[in-house]
Amino acid sequence: MRLPYAHRMIEACRRSDVPVVVGGRGFGDDGRWARTLGVAWAPDAPSAADLVADERALRRVRPAELPHLADDEYASLVKRRGELIDSALADLRERVPSVRDYTPAQLDSTIGDLGYIVDFLAAALYVDDSSLFTDFVGWLVEILTSRGVPAAAVGLTLGHYHRQLRDFPRAARFLALGELVLSAPGDPTRR
Repeated sequence: MRLPYAHRMIEACRRSDVPVVVGGRGFGDDGRWARTLGVAWAPDAPSAADLVADERALRRVRPAELPHLADDEYASLVKRRGELIDSALADLRERVPSVRDYTPAQLDSTIGDLGYIVDFLAAALYVDDSSLFTDFVGWLVEILTSRGVPAAAVGLTLGHYHRQLRDFPRAARFLALGELVLSAPGDPTRR
């Protein structure tokens, strides 16, 4: 969910003529989001050391290609983050009466989860990859159901965000794909 921030840091380093290499699952298991952001990616420490040793390899990376950001969906979604979380919480309180009786800790956790959904959706919009969002939805459902929260609660929130973001074509498509994760038979993390 921090890919947009990482991209800003990468670009700041580049403006200072500092070569950059990234690694880890945060950039995709195969480095696909690193490629989208125009930065060298290494799957492990030895590979990173090899890249750092060959500065020319770091500079040969193709620049970021983010033409999809011209639609302003990412920026608009980030601006509406607080409003979306507040409206989703109000919707849950109305549709799931037990939410009204949550302890402060349960309420904080719920608000955090509502925010994570928006943050992962925003990151997926930034790199234009629905799998970032759908993989997160599958993971979230797995975690929440292990804590006794029904998967339907996530579905209610995805549906609410979908209605609120109906004028955001990419976000609406990603949310619909997230809803499909919930309706998939068997393992909720499979797509």
